[in-house]
Amino acid sequence: MVQKAKAVTSDLITLGDRDNPVRIAFFRGFEAKPFKPEDPKSKPRFDCTFLLDPSNAVHARNIAEIKDKGLKVALGAYCPSGGELPEELLKCWYKGDRKEYDGFKGNIILATHLNEEFGRPTIVSRRGTIITSARDADAPFSGCYVIGKVSLWAIANGWTPRVSCNFKGLQYVKTGPAFGGAAPLNPDEEFESLDDRDEEPSRGGSGGVKTVSGKNPFEDD
Repeated sequence: MVQKAKAVTSDLITLGDRDNPVRIAFFRGFEAKPFKPEDPKSKPRFDCTFLLDPSNAVHARNIAEIKDKGLKVALGAYCPSGGELPEELLKCWYKGDRKEYDGFKGNIILATHLNEEFGRPTIVSRRGTIITSARDADAPFSGCYVIGKVSLWAIANGWTPRVSCNFKGLQYVKTGPAFGGAAPLNPDEEFESLDDRDEEPSRGGSGGVKTVSGKNPFEDD
């Protein structure tokens, strides 16, 4: 019998804080929808993209934590017994300058998702109460500022190697200029969630890490 591949998942990562919240885009936290409605295999999911400013000390620490934990889950999934990372390793974060979207320039962009089958993200107001509807006065929207909760994961399942990010929840902090539209990002930036179990990765550390081509995929982000 063929054994199902097991996901390697990081512990929870908190993005921003009360005084240094992060801005969000492409937010869909109340109603799950398929990324590709025309595809019957496309599962309903929740989406949120977080914008991290490298010039902000708190955000910079978040970016470093994402890279470190991303490397750990990648090593745990693709190099459990040692060796080199796959050459074509996709990641759920990238430099915002690569996109022409409003507000992305100069930021590190983290694309997160959560398949409906694994529950729904926890959306909380400034008062600390659960929000279940976009009609709530403190309901977050694309362009506002929040404290985010995410986890990274990777799985060696025969598909293109990648480090993906679960959208676990967020707390609304303050308003901001609304972004137009609420459509998901392009497919090459999307990472469909396959598993939402929390596991500690088996390996870590970035010293000397490289792919079969000799390049460290976690250096230029």
